[in-house]
Amino acid sequence: ATLSYGRSAFSILGGYSYRLSSPYTDGSGRKFTEGLNYRPETLDSDAFRVGTVWGSVAASPFAGHLARFSYSHQEADHVLYPYLQMDAVYDDTDRINAGYQIEDLKGFVRSLRIQGYYAQVDHWMTDEYRASSLDKPRGYSMGTLAGTQVLGGKVETMLRGVKVGVEAYHREWDGTTSMAGSNYAPQYSIPDVRTDNVGLYTEYTRPLAEQVKISFGGRLDTVTTAADASRANSSLYYAYHSTRLTSKTDNYPSGNVRVGWKAPLGLQISGGVGHTVRVPDARERYFALKRMGTDWVGNPELEPSRNTGFDGGVAFRHEGLLLESNLYVNYIDDFVTVVPQARVNMVPG
Repeated sequence: ATLSYGRSAFSILGGYSYRLSSPYTDGSGRKFTEGLNYRPETLDSDAFRVGTVWGSVAASPFAGHLARFSYSHQEADHVLYPYLQMDAVYDDTDRINAGYQIEDLKGFVRSLRIQGYYAQVDHWMTDEYRASSLDKPRGYSMGTLAGTQVLGGKVETMLRGVKVGVEAYHREWDGTTSMAGSNYAPQYSIPDVRTDNVGLYTEYTRPLAEQVKISFGGRLDTVTTAADASRANSSLYYAYHSTRLTSKTDNYPSGNVRVGWKAPLGLQISGGVGHTVRVPDARERYFALKRMGTDWVGNPELEPSRNTGFDGGVAFRHEGLLLESNLYVNYIDDFVTVVPQARVNMVPG
């Protein structure tokens, strides 16, 4: 259900949705809950139940000015994950987004945009719907309580054809796992990791000739990922990677260049090259869970993944006809993936 009202200077939108699904079946008619260790009373339960409410307001107090504010809240009270050993008991999310922009300014500054946002997620998952939870003191044999919050913003302006901006965010991610086999002793599998990112960027487009246009952009980021040293299981890091590092700062540039040519007879040719970087997240660097037989451990010394890409395109337009062809290639260095890793150091416990 949605409700909206709008005028040139003011508009408002609100809504609510509720979604649920039974477990899907495969080609032979078997539900996914069959044969995956689900308890008999769970075989016919819903696969998920999700309720979402949202609202947004926009106002234009002056010509060329626009203010926006939006909020949404979602509750997923029951979500089955057939590809995992646990399912979500609840997964609650809040999102807030606010912004203000000014367009068509005169003088050196042509436009200004300001944006801020906040989001948080609370997530509790256990195996209480599985047979592995039978006869356990707490009704489950394993559980993970996870939460994350992120606060960020961006300021962007157009200075006589040159776009300049600064973007920053702060994120916290925490996860605690408990298992009956270890008397439900808490393990901080994601040890309250914070990620702080600040980036400066610019974009510029200009014609080189009547039919040729070039655009390029650049960005410089500094990113710090740091785990709570009092919670991080540095012994696991040392056992598998010979390090007890709990924080790392990465500084890196990225950018792109693109050229487009409008040839005669409706032909357009374009090509570009770009380079970007992704810093490993909290889970990839600092996850640590001691298990019987196989531990799950991140690598605090992971390097950022670097992607260098090339692409080109040709398009032909004539009246109602459009023909397009595109070619691209990407080279990724230091990509992150899960690998089997033997212990390299013996650590007590």
